[in-house]
Amino acid sequence: MREIVYLTQEEAREKLLPSPWRQGYILKPDLKALKANLVDYGWLEPIIVHRSTGYIIDGYYRVNLFLMFKDVAKAVEYVIPVTYYDGDELDAELLSLRLGRARGFQVPKFVSNSVKRLLRSKKIDEKYLKRNLAMGVDELSTLTETGTLKQFSGVEYNNAWIPVESSETLVKPEIERPPNKDR
Repeated sequence: MREIVYLTQEEAREKLLPSPWRQGYILKPDLKALKANLVDYGWLEPIIVHRSTGYIIDGYYRVNLFLMFKDVAKAVEYVIPVTYYDGDELDAELLSLRLGRARGFQVPKFVSNSVKRLLRSKKIDEKYLKRNLAMGVDELSTLTETGTLKQFSGVEYNNAWIPVESSETLVKPEIERPPNKDR
């Protein structure tokens, strides 16, 4: 079991940083519910932080609520439980991706950025993502921008449907006018 360290608000402000790879977003009603849970039940899980960078791997919104609202800080006795992760930064990003995915709490654009960064690093491959993140071929293809639009990039279309990407080839439609000049 990992050691849990308790930080004060001042220490949390100094040592805990938002990660550049954050993949999730929480809606306002859910944020209010999270705040109420912290006030009513306290910390149910520690915040997970990358030790060498201070980046928050899991718990970003809980940290913000703790730092922003006095009632939250008071309810949790002005301390925040933190467990540190010692892997390298790419492993920390992958852990963040896996935790968010398991929760169903991610923004596809941000997930796509992380997936592409992780694949470029050669630390993991598509097989790893399919196995460990339960990604199907279509989802992985879409996230890495090898999806449907790229597959059809060289295709010629008739005028019934012209993709936005080929706007320079647009034909101006003729608008039919009634035969009477007064209409």
